[in-house]
Amino acid sequence: MGMFQADCPRMLEELRRAVASGDGGAVERAAHALKGIASHFAVTEVMHAAQQLEILGRDGNLHEAPAALLALEQALDHCLAALEE
Repeated sequence: MGMFQADCPRMLEELRRAVASGDGGAVERAAHALKGIASHFAVTEVMHAAQQLEILGRDGNLHEAPAALLALEQALDHCLAALEE
């Protein structure tokens, strides 16, 4: 889980940049990577939120990406707070 905690902030920042730049391919790749690490540790809330962003990026449907990114950030905050306890 230490790897998950260490990698998530960097991966989330990558996603933020990709969404801000409107780069669907970068959104898809960054979300896919985050989904992979979340699935490895069975963090389903984060995995599902990342998958939604991955789909949006793949489909080029980025007008919904800011809301999906917010959902992912909230899921990560919840998960990381639980790990701190």
